[in-house]
Amino acid sequence: DSVQAEMDGLTKQITINRARLQRSKQEASEAQSRADLLAGELREVHRQMEERQREAKDAQQQAVRFEAKAMKASERLRKRNAEGDEVQREAERWHEEAQRLLRMRNG
Repeated sequence: DSVQAEMDGLTKQITINRARLQRSKQEASEAQSRADLLAGELREVHRQMEERQREAKDAQQQAVRFEAKAMKASERLRKRNAEGDEVQREAERWHEEAQRLLRMRNG
């Protein structure tokens, strides 16, 4: 009788342990699924971050190119303005010369 009671106790303990083991396996499986999901999300965030970094780098390079173009355009404009000033001075000299000649002729 005591052997049977001990056997029944052990059987009950085995059943309990099997149930605990099954729950632990289920919890581990769920935790693994969550970890896989989070890892996937992390990979996606990392991919997006790398994409943003590439976009930022491209934008910076484009800004540098635009700045160089703006500087060249500014230099061309400065030269054209200087040429315009020279043309203006020459036109004023010719005007003065014409006025001088007219005064001489009329004078």
